Amino acid sequence: SAIWQCMVGESLSDIEKIILTGSGGPFRTRAINTFADIKVSEALNHPNWEMGKKITIDSATMMNKGLEVIEAYWLFNIDVNMIDIVVHPQSIIHSMVEFKDSSIKAQMGVPDMKVPIQYALTYPNHLSAPWERLDFKLLGDLSFEAPDFDRFPCIKLAYMSLDRMGSTPAVLNMANDYSVYKFLNSEIKFTEIPKIIEAAMIDHQWVEKPDLDYIEGLSPSISIDQKSSSRNPRSTVGTVTEIYDYLRLLFSRIGSQHCVKCNNEITKHSVEDILNFVVSLPINTRITILSPIIRNQTIQDKGFIKNFQKLF
Repeated sequence: SAIWQCMVGESLSDIEKIILTGSGGPFRTRAINTFADIKVSEALNHPNWEMGKKITIDSATMMNKGLEVIEAYWLFNIDVNMIDIVVHPQSIIHSMVEFKDSSIKAQMGVPDMKVPIQYALTYPNHLSAPWERLDFKLLGDLSFEAPDFDRFPCIKLAYMSLDRMGSTPAVLNMANDYSVYKFLNSEIKFTEIPKIIEAAMIDHQWVEKPDLDYIEGLSPSISIDQKSSSRNPRSTVGTVTEIYDYLRLLFSRIGSQHCVKCNNEITKHSVEDILNFVVSLPINTRITILSPIIRNQTIQDKGFIKNFQKLF
């Protein structure tokens, strides 16, 4: 709703970036090494919002922001590289749109779900309502920070699902529903939520254009034990050709559509160029973006493996 309201009267061609804000939930500053001990009651104790249990857990993992990235991609037909997430602990700015002239529109208000719900019902009008108003004189500071993907790996998984596309975003959503349900019933640990989602994304039989029958047939019975989970070679980046294509995609995603040095399109670069680019990235970034390849057990090209080893 916030992005939608910021776009009223604007042209999509004038937009530079969509900025989704999220509070960071109850674990924004909690030590990561204690996440395995998180209790359901703690995860349901959101600092700002009063919501249903499922969406509250999504806020604790920040999967809610990952899902919003996917929604924004489809609803506004905007490139995923133009969608950013910013952590905003006060939950006063609900999202922003930045335009090509550097101006930014922000939708603000008290953190109350009644506001966007009413607007959805009364659009395009903003009808009078009896609830709390935002008082800037009493507001204090507004702060912002970059999301921590180590703390909130679900965000990273959502972006990864858009990289792979096809059936992957639907599987991500299904696996998230499944794992949150398991956590709410105290059947898994909080830290297993992203592990289950990632396993489902990697292990499922990937389909380029899934139909409703395919989606309805997705099974929620996902193995929690990552070591015993069987790997389908076709569900990862399975052949050397696919790996090269995947690396080219990563190059264009993390770099740009054109090389800074030669201004040629990325697709014209050799695999060696792409590997050299990946080598220049921080080790944590390399591990994150190359994880689908790392997990692949079917690579037979020894020359590629030799080149690949230098990434680490």
